[in-house]
Amino acid sequence: MSKPWNPDDELAMLRARRWPLPRGAIAGLLLVAAACAGFGFGIYQAAGPRDVFEDDSGINWSALPDQP
Repeated sequence: MSKPWNPDDELAMLRARRWPLPRGAIAGLLLVAAACAGFGFGIYQAAGPRDVFEDDSGINWSALPDQP
């Protein structure tokens, strides 16, 4: 017959499987994440969509005559 389920045993096993992170591991992971984000932003700027409108169209819209 099988052993009845005991949640305390499972929680103890899950806690025992955790290993402490080496010193500086979180800082290293944050640096890798920042580098990936920067690389992605750079690629988007280089190969992403371009603006389809000119910044200066050369038309003075306030000089146009009023339409009736």
